[in-house]
Amino acid sequence: MIIKSIFIGNTTEAFLEVGFSEGFNLIYSDDNNKGKTIVIQSIMYCMGNNSVFPASFAYEEYYYILTLELN
Repeated sequence: MIIKSIFIGNTTEAFLEVGFSEGFNLIYSDDNNKGKTIVIQSIMYCMGNNSVFPASFAYEEYYYILTLELN
């Protein structure tokens, strides 16, 4: 399984990450509150995991689209 993209958004804001590649991907930032946790938690949520988003993030107000490549 290869993650190709993740979309997180609603009617007022949206985020699309399409920079994933085969192999190891590293998500990082020198600063806090840049969305690293939201990206990872959104991927897990799309794959059926229970929501474990930060309490300050109203995840029910967003749409999530995960694109995967399967053999």
